Amino acid sequence: MGGSSKDHRDVYYRQSKIDGYRARSAYKLLHLDEQFNFFGQQETYTLEKSLNEELESLRQLREKRGSAKDVDEDDLASLDEEIEELQDTLEYASKLPSSSTSPVATPQRPTRAVDLCAAPGSWSQVLVQRLPPASRIVSVDLQPMAPIPGVHQILGDITTKLTAEAVAHALAGSEKSEAKAQLIVCDGAPDVTGIHTLDEMLQAQLLLSALQITMRLLEPGGTFIAKIFCEGGATLSRTGTVKASQGSSTAAAMDVGVAKKGDTSALLVSQMRTLFELVDVAKPRSSRAASHEHFIGESDRA
Repeated sequence: MGGSSKDHRDVYYRQSKIDGYRARSAYKLLHLDEQFNFFGQQETYTLEKSLNEELESLRQLREKRGSAKDVDEDDLASLDEEIEELQDTLEYASKLPSSSTSPVATPQRPTRAVDLCAAPGSWSQVLVQRLPPASRIVSVDLQPMAPIPGVHQILGDITTKLTAEAVAHALAGSEKSEAKAQLIVCDGAPDVTGIHTLDEMLQAQLLLSALQITMRLLEPGGTFIAKIFCEGGATLSRTGTVKASQGSSTAAAMDVGVAKKGDTSALLVSQMRTLFELVDVAKPRSSRAASHEHFIGESDRA
């Protein structure tokens, strides 16, 4: 994500460094789970505790160095700046709305999951943390990434039969048998051009590729979550009540009926409703407000 001062003021960028995630995108999956409970734990993720612990550590360090015999004024000034920045971050975090919604019945926890377009691996890290011990987690990407304990990595193209077969074998833990996933996630995205219509089309193509391998690997009753680009003001209704896996929750739902003519995202949602029993579109609070990024979730495959 880079190292500019603007990046460091981003609350989720900073928190990812504290929590050890490879990218701030980890919180998107955590916040989506708050809404739809696909991990089966009904957990709520908060930022304040670990941020406050870091702030207290910085204050103690500042006090210790400030009382030293040889005081380094530049070092103290740097610590003061970091403390002030973290205080601003905490103030911002306290104003963030919760993405939690009305209670959702706890489903059976998945034990076989696939992370498509996984690099750099932040969503795979979340899967390791949230799924039961000894779960089979498989990550797939064209680009290699550093190993993650508990994750079987496959270097391959998600559009090929060979990759799909390799994932099925990895889920089974054997080259002689195959298994299906109960949860498939995909945070993949093309290089953004800044031209919304083009970006939406490229993202739609990637989503369709992810859907193709998902139809091969996802077991009936499973859940599929993937990124989709859409213009919130034109295509989303944020006031409706949307069904989740085994209950109901309030979330951002695609209103295909009022979508603009030629809206690729609305067409995708409409098509996916022919394949899955439940389809929702939501924007987690960790997704930047200026971004057209949303996430589509499908469950109870028809």
